[in-house]
Amino acid sequence: MSQRFVVATPSLKQVRDLTYDIDSMSAIDLMKNSSILVIADPTYYIINELEIANWCNSSLTAWSQKGMILAFMNDEERNLFLMRWA
Repeated sequence: MSQRFVVATPSLKQVRDLTYDIDSMSAIDLMKNSSILVIADPTYYIINELEIANWCNSSLTAWSQKGMILAFMNDEERNLFLMRWA
């Protein structure tokens, strides 16, 4: 099994680098959230995309997504996500 997620609490520079090619989510939008997770397994994501979004909407206080980058309000909510999906 491949690694499904890459977990990070990035610096502002790292977020800007990550979001350089992402039009609708600015680095500042991501920095509001201190915890970022990148889905590293595209097949897993494609299979579970709708269920992941539904679970996040019903279980988390705040989260945002652009492509396969998920941003969470804090580490606790990111860890809750990982306990469910990893």
